Amino acid sequence: MSLRPEPQSRDLFSRIYSSSSTAESLEILARRGMVPLFVGNKPIADAGREVQQVNIFRKEAGLPPCQPKNVMFMYCTAKPEDAAKSEEWIWTANRDVTVHYGFADASNFKGVKGYEAYAAREASATAVLASSVTGDPKGAPKTPGYHASNLLIGTPEEIFTRLRAAQEACSFCELTIVPQFGTMPYEEAMASTQLFAKEVLPAAHDMPAPLHPAALPENALA
Repeated sequence: MSLRPEPQSRDLFSRIYSSSSTAESLEILARRGMVPLFVGNKPIADAGREVQQVNIFRKEAGLPPCQPKNVMFMYCTAKPEDAAKSEEWIWTANRDVTVHYGFADASNFKGVKGYEAYAAREASATAVLASSVTGDPKGAPKTPGYHASNLLIGTPEEIFTRLRAAQEACSFCELTIVPQFGTMPYEEAMASTQLFAKEVLPAAHDMPAPLHPAALPENALA
């Protein structure tokens, strides 16, 4: 693929990652050589299956298998009971996404070519229901948009366990954390980040991040 105007960097295209919310977009991007960037809006196991599907498309296009990058919300706390505080922050983040992209009203996408999945609420990003815009965060379903298995929330030990399980599920080569989201207070975010850096980050740096066999095309029927 060529880019115009041409960038000075000769490997820019190989360093651009793509995010998608529908199966149609995933296929289009994969066949053009784009590597996935996953956010936490689906179960981590589903993201793993999408990595395999991407590598099937890449093989058909004559491209080698790839490893995605993942973006995950993170809240690290020494007290297990404090993890519950994140539910309202996640609810707020979901509400903001819903309002920003117009997901609360599927009619926004009706009749727009290429957005049929959004109109039918089939896109994973539209999993956040319209009720999250006007509903009560106290009574809202837990993590209605961002899936619990795709969140790094808990004690340092719990977070590392989740991190390792996420890598095994979808073979990501690199992880970006979002340390502040929704209405999380700055002080909470700073304390969480400092604890993560002290207790989790050294082990995360030492953790292998291979491309697992389950992500390869030849294991699609395994």
